[in-house]
Amino acid sequence: MNKQGNYEAAIEAFDQALEIDPNNEETLSNKRTAEAALAKKQPSTVEQPAIREAPTTQQGQVMEIPEPVITRHEPLSQTINPSDQPQTVSYQDEVKVTLPGGLLKEPQTLTIAKVDGLPGKDIPFLQSGERYEISLGDIHSFDKDVSLEMAYDPALITEGVSPQDQLIVTSWNETRRMWERTEFEVDESRHVVVAKIKHFSIWGAWYAIKGLKPLSLRKGDCEIRFWVKDSENTFVPPGQAAKYLGSGEKKYTRPSDQPSFRDVLRDYFNKSWDKYNGAGFRMPTGIIDVFIVWSRT
Repeated sequence: MNKQGNYEAAIEAFDQALEIDPNNEETLSNKRTAEAALAKKQPSTVEQPAIREAPTTQQGQVMEIPEPVITRHEPLSQTINPSDQPQTVSYQDEVKVTLPGGLLKEPQTLTIAKVDGLPGKDIPFLQSGERYEISLGDIHSFDKDVSLEMAYDPALITEGVSPQDQLIVTSWNETRRMWERTEFEVDESRHVVVAKIKHFSIWGAWYAIKGLKPLSLRKGDCEIRFWVKDSENTFVPPGQAAKYLGSGEKKYTRPSDQPSFRDVLRDYFNKSWDKYNGAGFRMPTGIIDVFIVWSRT
């Protein structure tokens, strides 16, 4: 097997290990290192678009998926020398990277650039913020937390919704061609998101479109956020509510007696979850966002 095959096998093994222990930092670090090494072995897609082959359909046809063509703007490069003290580099008051003391053994060049060309601009219900490619010489992952701060626009936050709820922070996985969510905190006084990361790639923030409000429901290790674009007092007509709540015989004498759309959604989610879980399906973990626009008509 060639080296690329070895890297792919290693990534698959790491994925299997993470299904058992998803927060194992050593496994996460090893996986990122393997992904970075695999990406180096693959042809660059920055200057020329390429086509990668996807699985064939049942009719034997091959689906062609275009590779992203990344455009970099206004890069900042700065040499970072080894130090026992934290070192911070800022980029246009939009991004701040703080390296912990003792991270480097030799000088490395830290580069930050604003980028375009990645998928996601047309995702319904989500608005993409700026994306930034960050690199540190030939170091792709590290065993100490690096602090990454990115500014967000408070004007895009729905009134009454916490930025912590409305924002999503992701990094671009070049090997899998997909965005991966990461945990973060929000400093509302400075309008920045703060993530503790252990690898560099392309990072960005997303906003749930303005006007949506989340209904968070938890089951075990999973949190599903239903984003509803309407008020909490939207009442569901009895006939429609009966379909989900089994309340066909109930008479509603006042509008306030009727269940709200959120009531229906909460009850239907709980019943569906219990039915799938009872049937032996492996239930998801982490945060899942579901976007819904409720219409009165």
